[in-house]
Amino acid sequence: MLTKQEILAALAQPWGSFEAGKRLAQDPEGSAVLLEIARDAGSAERVAAADASLAEGPRSPWVMRRDEETGGSIARAIEVLAGEGLAPPPVLFRALGDPHHYVRYEAVCALQWRLPVQEAQVFLRAEARYGSYKATKAGLEALTTAEDLRALIGPMDPDDLQFAVQFLSFKHWSAPLQQEACRLLRELLHHPDGRVRASAALTHPDGDDPAVRAALLDALRVPEPWIRWAAIVRVAHDPAAHPLIRAALRDPDPRLRMAASESFADVDEPTTREILGEDGGDLSDPSCSRGWSDRT
Repeated sequence: MLTKQEILAALAQPWGSFEAGKRLAQDPEGSAVLLEIARDAGSAERVAAADASLAEGPRSPWVMRRDEETGGSIARAIEVLAGEGLAPPPVLFRALGDPHHYVRYEAVCALQWRLPVQEAQVFLRAEARYGSYKATKAGLEALTTAEDLRALIGPMDPDDLQFAVQFLSFKHWSAPLQQEACRLLRELLHHPDGRVRASAALTHPDGDDPAVRAALLDALRVPEPWIRWAAIVRVAHDPAAHPLIRAALRDPDPRLRMAASESFADVDEPTTREILGEDGGDLSDPSCSRGWSDRT
């Protein structure tokens, strides 16, 4: 029988790991080891290590954590066990809060529509804190009432809420959920945290709404680069934003300069001249087009 470390290594292989896991699951000893691996998901040790990693550098929701190989093996173990009906719900619920995105994703796939609102909140907070959002749709679809949605979003800290707000735009939700999502978006346009207001404005479908317009302009002043990059394209047609776009063309952040220059794609020449102002400016300036090559 393979050791736990050997099984972890086998599950981490890019090819054939699922088939290897299925073969192990057919053997009682192999299944026991897979379950032992799955029980590591969401452990206090893994969460503490991920938090320490976050503290070492800039916070980014798209960064894969350092334990990619171990996390991938745990995710594969959960996938195999769930496919065989051998994954206990308590293991899956704890996995929803694991720092590794694919561990959370496999837990959501296994739980699907049985995900209670309090567990959906655990999952969504982990998504906002540690990783990307590929599985969030499945997590939020588990909500069935407007009260569930408000209970999930309402108590969130601004650090998480600025990301969670983006998930209030699901068009295929039931009518009550869509209506509650719309009400929440309008409320969050007046949130005391500028990041949340900006994210709500970027998610809101009605760009002509005065509250949305004001929040979009506000979005160009928040410190989070990802919000400013997204907002600048939405406000290119708004004369009130032209001084801010003009300043963005000279911003030290090359990504913001690129976003500012790209915002001209859908505006006519008179508007372009108005944005550039009396001093003209030059969109062909390398400072506007250098973009991602000089990321720091």
